[in-house]
Amino acid sequence: MIKGQFNKDRFFGVEIEFLRPSHLTHRDIALFLRNAEVNCKASHYTHNTTPHWKLLGDVSVKSNGLRNFSGNNELVSPKLKGIEGLNELMKVCKVLEEIGCKVNATCGLHVHQDVSHIVATDKNAKRFLKNLIVWVSKFEHIIYKLISPSRLKTGYSRPIRSTILESHSLSIGTEINENDFKRLANKTVKTLVKKTEYSVTAKRGNRRLQRNRYSGLNLYKVWERGSVEFRYHQGTINFDKIANWIVLTQAIINVVETKSYVSLKYVSKGLKGLSQLRTALGFCESNKDDTTKNANKFFIKRFRGFEKRNREYLGLSEYFLVADGLYKTNNNREA
Repeated sequence: MIKGQFNKDRFFGVEIEFLRPSHLTHRDIALFLRNAEVNCKASHYTHNTTPHWKLLGDVSVKSNGLRNFSGNNELVSPKLKGIEGLNELMKVCKVLEEIGCKVNATCGLHVHQDVSHIVATDKNAKRFLKNLIVWVSKFEHIIYKLISPSRLKTGYSRPIRSTILESHSLSIGTEINENDFKRLANKTVKTLVKKTEYSVTAKRGNRRLQRNRYSGLNLYKVWERGSVEFRYHQGTINFDKIANWIVLTQAIINVVETKSYVSLKYVSKGLKGLSQLRTALGFCESNKDDTTKNANKFFIKRFRGFEKRNREYLGLSEYFLVADGLYKTNNNREA
């Protein structure tokens, strides 16, 4: 995989939570999508991956008194990949907008990135999962500034740092240094991998890295689903927002997959920290493709807009935990 270029061979998936006009049923919306040449079926609630888009209920999505709209809606994609997958997503977003669907603060966007080939062996799984936890942890204060502060009020996209601490029965406010954090992350993953005997057919589905799935970086069912789920993003049916988030989260997987070791050097706040994130992802590479170029421009603009709302972020306990970056210690300070 070339750094700075969209991986057209990696599968991804999306879960789009939204509000529908009350006069439309799930069957109606599925029919609108089929008329737009998107294979979609209304379905009962299931976590099974299907070859078609499935429209089902989600009780966490509520209209909250918005007249003429109904909650309890989630649209889940089949496995998608490449530009063809993004084009199909564009059709879906266009239909949802045209029939008058909306989102509110109860809605979220979940993006899955395929890692099934990486976690197929214990050795690769341990290396990748530990590195992914460490990588996301050190950039998490920047990642949160790419999403609306409203998302952090829900409790559905908590910092991975708090998830790791809780897995070791430590308070989320516990002060630990970078070496301690690496040790905890490594212990978490090793315990997970060694926890039970498994077979290929069992898919190691009974293993759990987290106590629940409500983390921005969700590894709760990484073996069962064969994917890493990013739950940070607020609800949206806007194609540009979803597509660029897919590109960014895929870039995270692409970068971590190739690393044997992830350093915990301090990442700055503000635009300097954003520059460090963009550089780490390959968004500053001279050979980046058009898809990555668009994502780079999109997130620079988005970060600048949200950075102006810093007080809103600091007023939220979930963000306050990560606001200063990861471990600004004497040996790991910004120069």
